[in-house]
Amino acid sequence: MKVLWKKGIAAMLALLMACGAGGCTDSGELSTDTTSSAGSSAEDDAWIAAATDPLTPYPETVTVTFGKEAGRNFSALAGTEWENDNDDDNTMYDIIGGFLNIDIQIDFVGNGGDDYNKKVAMAIADGNIPDVMKVSDYSTLKQLVESDMVEDLTQAFEDCATDRIRDIYDSFDGRCLESGKIDGKLYGIPATNIFNGQELLWLRKDWLDKLNLEEPETMEDIEYILQQFVEQDPGNNGEGKTIGLVVNTGIAGAYGAQFQLNGIFTHYGAAPGQWIEKDGEVVYGSVQPEMKEALTVLRDWYAKGLIDPQVAVRTYDDLIAVVASGQCGAFFGAWWSCNSPASDAWALDNSVEWVPCVVPVGEDGKITVIEQNPSMGYLVVRKGFEHPEVAVKLVSLQHDYMNRSDYVQSDAEKAYIAGDVACGFL
Repeated sequence: MKVLWKKGIAAMLALLMACGAGGCTDSGELSTDTTSSAGSSAEDDAWIAAATDPLTPYPETVTVTFGKEAGRNFSALAGTEWENDNDDDNTMYDIIGGFLNIDIQIDFVGNGGDDYNKKVAMAIADGNIPDVMKVSDYSTLKQLVESDMVEDLTQAFEDCATDRIRDIYDSFDGRCLESGKIDGKLYGIPATNIFNGQELLWLRKDWLDKLNLEEPETMEDIEYILQQFVEQDPGNNGEGKTIGLVVNTGIAGAYGAQFQLNGIFTHYGAAPGQWIEKDGEVVYGSVQPEMKEALTVLRDWYAKGLIDPQVAVRTYDDLIAVVASGQCGAFFGAWWSCNSPASDAWALDNSVEWVPCVVPVGEDGKITVIEQNPSMGYLVVRKGFEHPEVAVKLVSLQHDYMNRSDYVQSDAEKAYIAGDVACGFL
């Protein structure tokens, strides 16, 4: 700077004007500082954008450790270039990580159920949970919050949940998202539960058509159809060999399970296997008076031969085989029963048609169901993790963007879908 002062006031003014226009000193120092400041600002903006937008990637790679349940069907990739993919390292992690610029590192994997829950419990007991993990129930979520081990995700959800994700949660009338909150703050991103929806009565549509029968609505309609199936033998199984309705040995109480009769019990106001509120008290549904009417009807159906006579000894595999072989005309099951056993029957005989019916309908034109937990677990983020929004970004990416009609799938993704290979985080 001593040199500049010797050049006089005119030179100093010229220099200042040049610097104001983006110039620099003869040493280049001012130009370098200005560029550095601008670069720092741009980098800050990039981090802010990544933290507040669902699909904007991080400007630098962020390493995220995960605890997750095991995926399924990796064996379906045998013979492909992805045959070595597994729960610890697979192509889908690379694809997902590439979108968001995150390095996915698996801390632990559990086989679901007790195995996974034990690993979560051990991590909590050690005080060393991964950056992101799924917990299976509200009690575990509450334990983590009370132990100050997980982040408040309220703002992260507000910033990084896409409209589609919000719509999905809104379809539960707020119950699902609220289940992830404690004291009004969102600590767990819920996994929506559509698995245990209303059980449908699945009927052989081709048998209905053959016998000129309409789809049922009432209990009387159902009984009549079952009677016609058994007596008329539209499947040509032989006299006395056609089964009307197949039922598993549990009969009722396991909501969302196949081959149960919960819809019939709820039709009469009963709630088998459930603790319910009645007259201001919490009571067990299986021992309430409403059970008697449903049991009386089912006893009558069994006596008439409308229910599988071997109901007491059938295994689950037996029931699948009975449906697939074309021996029965009806069963109760959730929406996903179209995959199995309905599709199993079609695979053996593509003239087979199954149709789901929302029955039985009451006098008011409605059906009665037992409302189930709207959540199947929660995605949580370790307290102190620098990028808690990553959990919401992952949900938005996997359950919205990658499912859009205009999303272009890679060959690997197509292979995963074709093989029903799953390795998600929620």
